[in-house]
Amino acid sequence: MSAKRTEFAVFSSGVSCLPFAFYRVAFDSTYKGDLEAVGHGQVWPHLAQIQERRNLFAHGQPQAIDDALVQIVVERLKVEHEAWIAVFNKRAARLQ
Repeated sequence: MSAKRTEFAVFSSGVSCLPFAFYRVAFDSTYKGDLEAVGHGQVWPHLAQIQERRNLFAHGQPQAIDDALVQIVVERLKVEHEAWIAVFNKRAARLQ
């Protein structure tokens, strides 16, 4: 089994896989680095905050997902989506 395939097997064996760690294995890069490469680095702190709050929520702190966080997510949804599309297009262009 190839090294990359072994790493995928490790990720798929656990429910609590960190999405950013999986991205590193899948693309040999970081999502943060790709966001910066396509000019959307300002989105990263927002995503990191959401991930941190999600982790707190999952580990017994339901107050981590509050109205203020929901409001910020809604306000920044369009910008985050545009950033995701730019990164997707960067990755898809490499497949051609």
